[in-house]
Formats: sequence, structure tokens, C-alpha cells
Amino acid sequence: TENGLLTVGPEAIGATVSVYGTDGKHYASQRIKNLTTYVNKRPEGVVLIHVSGKNIRPRILKAMNK
Repeated sequence: TENGLLTVGPEAIGATVSVYGTDGKHYASQRIKNLTTYVNKRPEGVVLIHVSGKNIRPRILKAMNK
């Protein structure tokens, strides 16, 4: 992610993206509706972004939010 934007392939549309702090606190979840999705409600510092859906393998991304 860069500036809160997550870019995915077409197979990820309809999947869920969830944002977690490094302490495990869940901040937000939302459906991916477009190839580029704004990931909101991110705390400052390092965050973990979990992407999962029916047509993709689950992924965990680590991102820095300034």
C-alpha cells in the first residue's frame, strides 16, 4: 500500500481487506470493490493488512503508515 491505496488483481475483487495493528487490534474491514481500494482507519506506525477471499490465497502485508 502507498498512501492508503491497495492495488489488487481482478481475482481479488469481492475479497475482504482487514487492518490490524502490530498488537493484534482490529481497526477496520471492508470489501474490495475495485482494482484500487483505499484502506481507511489505519493507525500510525506499522500495520498488518490481511486480504482474503474465495478466489485468492490469503495474504498478509506489512505496511508503514506515517
